[in-house]
Amino acid sequence: METVKLYDNDSYLKEFTATVLKSEKADKYYKIVLDRTAFFPEGGGQYSDTGFIADAKVFDVQIENDIIYHYCDMPLNINDNVDCKINFSERFDKMQQHSGEHIISGIVNKLYGYNNTGFHLSDNIVTLDFDGPLTRADLDKIEILSNEAVHKNAKITAEYPDADTLKNTPYRSKLELTENVRLVTIDGYDICACCAPHVKNTGEIGIIKLLDAEKHKNGVRITIKCGMRAVLDYQSKYCNISKISAALKAPQNDTAQAVDSLIADNDRLKYEITGLKRELLEIKLAQLPTTNGNIVMIEENADMLSLRYIADKGAEKCNIFVALGTTDGGYNFVACSKKIDLKEILPEIKTKLGLVGGGSSSMLQGKITADIKTTQDFFR
Repeated sequence: METVKLYDNDSYLKEFTATVLKSEKADKYYKIVLDRTAFFPEGGGQYSDTGFIADAKVFDVQIENDIIYHYCDMPLNINDNVDCKINFSERFDKMQQHSGEHIISGIVNKLYGYNNTGFHLSDNIVTLDFDGPLTRADLDKIEILSNEAVHKNAKITAEYPDADTLKNTPYRSKLELTENVRLVTIDGYDICACCAPHVKNTGEIGIIKLLDAEKHKNGVRITIKCGMRAVLDYQSKYCNISKISAALKAPQNDTAQAVDSLIADNDRLKYEITGLKRELLEIKLAQLPTTNGNIVMIEENADMLSLRYIADKGAEKCNIFVALGTTDGGYNFVACSKKIDLKEILPEIKTKLGLVGGGSSSMLQGKITADIKTTQDFFR
């Protein structure tokens, strides 16, 4: 019941006829086997084609022991001859991404000697893994050379060579292969064992863009976009940079410098504001009377650093100084004392004020759930 793989010889085949060999229920769906198919099954890091077999919608395709199963939303009659149609816009997009990946991997292998150890192609992301490090300068160089390959419109072919030819052909492969090896050749750039459909010429890829890169195991993982995906990505980023440019009143190519300047100004203002807040707090603390009791002071939206400063300074005027700052679901809490061991009353504070936190004998900090009155009454 081995299925003839039409996509092996013609990656541009959009419509075809086939005979239904098997149709069986699988959970909520139906597994259809045809005598031949142009639907590429999931494999080699690439998700499957979609489309229609007669009126049945094909949403997934898998291969098991050379039998290709088409997962559909309805059953079909065995022995029926059916018209089939793949989603070619989706197929062509995947061919652009996959052929672009081969060019990049071939260039990386020739320039740096690294192997492609992983490849993932989904409907929104393409990643390549290599077993060695690459700098941003390396990636820029690879991107230029990859797009030069596109401009040359080099021929791309796929074939099953005989054993002698295969033995004498240097090609890339993640696995040790001995038979039924399909080689995809990009003239002048790469020869790789691959089961997937590809474009006929590199010019059909359109554009290759290397985006993000991150350390992965002992090498690097690169995110790429090719063809229309790269165009749409550029459009989106151009729209964003245009808005940023207008907001900063800076030319698009100078936005990074303008943002750096804005960050520096913001840091300076934060420093000035912190200083002014400290001055205001000093004034408030100076106005508080010295007492043998305890003081609870509320500072709206004060951060923990400010609360610790207030409580430490305020503790010079009383037994226990409590600084509270509003936060979601309660209050940020800092208590300081230079006269009382706060650890002795920590269990009672946790019980009665709902403190989540802890500290030392001279300072407790965390978050409380009790309201202001309950807190004031407790320390009073």
